[in-house]
Amino acid sequence: MLKALTIGGGIDWQSDSRTQVGSPDGGAIVGKSDVTLLNLMARYRITPNVSLQLNGNNLLDKKYYVLDEYDNTYYGKPINGSVSLRMNF
Repeated sequence: MLKALTIGGGIDWQSDSRTQVGSPDGGAIVGKSDVTLLNLMARYRITPNVSLQLNGNNLLDKKYYVLDEYDNTYYGKPINGSVSLRMNF
């Protein structure tokens, strides 16, 4: 039974960063501290052609900003997950 189970995980770490919001004369500097995100996966092979997979992301439900290369600032995704059923023909 355990041969059909696959478990995996990952840790994403983002360093602290800062960006300017608003005009250069009257804007503000927005920054975020570093953040560590925990992700886990479990897959069970029901038959050789059918498997069920569970994914969980940001399992510690960290609140953080994403500062992208275009100076866009937005909240990162909160705790979330997905379930998938895969069938091979």
